Amino acid sequence: MQDANYQCSQSDAQVGMVTLTAPRVISQPDVDSFLLGQDPVIADESGTCSETLTITIRSGYRRLDRDAGGQHQPVQPILGRPLSPRGRQSVDPPVMKLSLLILAALIGLSAPAFAQRAMPPGEIRANGDITFGNALKFDKREGNKTIITPDTLQILNSGSTGDASTLSVTPNAGTGVVARSLKDLLSNEIYGANYGVVADDGVDDGPAIREAIKVAQQRRARLRLPGGILNVCTDPSDPDALLRLTSVMEMVGASRGTIISPCATAGDRAIILVKPLANAGGIRGMILRDFQIGASLGAMRTGGDGILVDTTNRFGFVAKLLVENVSVANAGVGKYSFRHVNNYAEDTSTNPPTVLTGNPTGGMFASTVRDCDFFGGMKFELTGDSNNIERNVISGPNEGVYYWAINRGAATHRIVGNNITATGDTIYVKGSLQVKIEQNQLEAVGAYTGTQTNPAVITFDGTVDWEVRGNNINAYTRSDAVAAINGARGGRLWPNSANYGADKVLFRAVASPGNVVDRQFVDVSGGVSVLGASKVSLDAASYTFGVWQQLDLANGWVAGTDANYRQGLWWMPLPDGTIRLAGTIQGGTTTIGTNVARFPAGFRTSQAQRIPVSSFSGTNPWQLGMLIVAVNGALNIQNMPGSNVVQFDGTSFNIRP
Repeated sequence: MQDANYQCSQSDAQVGMVTLTAPRVISQPDVDSFLLGQDPVIADESGTCSETLTITIRSGYRRLDRDAGGQHQPVQPILGRPLSPRGRQSVDPPVMKLSLLILAALIGLSAPAFAQRAMPPGEIRANGDITFGNALKFDKREGNKTIITPDTLQILNSGSTGDASTLSVTPNAGTGVVARSLKDLLSNEIYGANYGVVADDGVDDGPAIREAIKVAQQRRARLRLPGGILNVCTDPSDPDALLRLTSVMEMVGASRGTIISPCATAGDRAIILVKPLANAGGIRGMILRDFQIGASLGAMRTGGDGILVDTTNRFGFVAKLLVENVSVANAGVGKYSFRHVNNYAEDTSTNPPTVLTGNPTGGMFASTVRDCDFFGGMKFELTGDSNNIERNVISGPNEGVYYWAINRGAATHRIVGNNITATGDTIYVKGSLQVKIEQNQLEAVGAYTGTQTNPAVITFDGTVDWEVRGNNINAYTRSDAVAAINGARGGRLWPNSANYGADKVLFRAVASPGNVVDRQFVDVSGGVSVLGASKVSLDAASYTFGVWQQLDLANGWVAGTDANYRQGLWWMPLPDGTIRLAGTIQGGTTTIGTNVARFPAGFRTSQAQRIPVSSFSGTNPWQLGMLIVAVNGALNIQNMPGSNVVQFDGTSFNIRP
């Protein structure tokens, strides 16, 4: 058969296909091999196989395949739509027609390999299949949707940039689940990258972050910041902060890999300011998590406070704030890693007083700061109820924790599990009710940078109902371990491990009555264990449970002179109501009814009690004397037989009713 150049008739129906290798020229043996059921490989003029070609087989013709015995058997035609009437009228004998069609198709490929080729006409078949002949199939049509379920969908290069936000996703578990669009699902979280936040590029990310914050607050959603260094410079419209948050949202970084680095022009602006609007209902449930402020925690940063919570706007409040896994670098004295201010003021000329600024009940409630690294300390000013400081590492030139609660019943504050090594006061609590300081590692390191005359690792200033329990307190030679001043009362120094200098004390109280000091687990003074004999310092107004203290004497009675014994009249109140007495007095009036001393208010019996004492005069033997403890706290003589020395060791009574 001579090589020829034929074109396929486009009027013939196309209902099947077979793949051959395209030649430059086609010869008779190639056609014969196909008709005999073989798959010929047709070489080009150079003798190598060329590109693959798909050609169509016309309906009404059969290919001969060999059966098991080697005989050629007809193969049924591939079914498709019927031939057009014109196609049926031009049918030649089957073998010759098929030969001509195949030959025409193959010869047509002698053109360049990538020449333009026509697609078969498209159709939707009775079963819903969408096809272009048998060359291409788009799965099914159901209603007004095209359903595509490919075995594999591969998109190469960068050409696929269409919007897929309307595609929906249905959970594969549970009942009553509803499909939601990708747009709705992804809108639950705001990604800083979508608003132009690019880490490590040296460009100011402040405007992009502020825009992302605005959207996150509008949707009350989570904002995710990318990892890397985010440079944040000043906002010309905000003199107080680089980033301002005014309503509930969650801001999350890529763990400590997200670094918010304030620019050199930050000045005293807070890096992150949380400030509710006036009379706007406050902020409830904000979360700040997994990022760092300052490019290097070991170096100084620029800017003011790291995180500043400000409830100065009238009736502003922040409740259930969670700050977790956040690091803030040191910015120097007076600039804190975390700070709350509530500048409360009122007009007292009205009844009741009119609130001018701030929140009268503290402004910050039930909030928690935990698992953070703060290189600049924490400060709370006129704060509110139920705040928690847990498991943080705190250091720097300021107070480790300065905690001042508003004097309107703000209560239940917890400082638990922290490691604090600040050079200012390690923990300073002012005002407040029900403060728990437990299981902390506390150290007074370096030169003291605070303002107290007698600094302590833990100081309670006017605090009511405080507890210190299970801490490791290392005051070294710089500070006392614990101090109560300015009316701090109702507190208890439970067992701790304490270490303090020889000229310092475990507990110092100034005008602070009604506290309790227990035996410590470890009690080291000047390198020497004084376990069971803790060193304390109390003034006359600081009546303390578990500690010996002196009563003032009256009517000529003075302390004894034998240095081998405790001299004067000493008393120790115990938490169970017992009052123990010890010491020696002498030289006073022994007339019946003479007052010897007086117990302070709060340590008085509900009914008069008689207590026995030992007395002697000169070389006479010891005799039994009798004193009366009156309900007004007076300790009066009932019987003192001819003596001028009275000994109280081992004497006690109980004031419980």
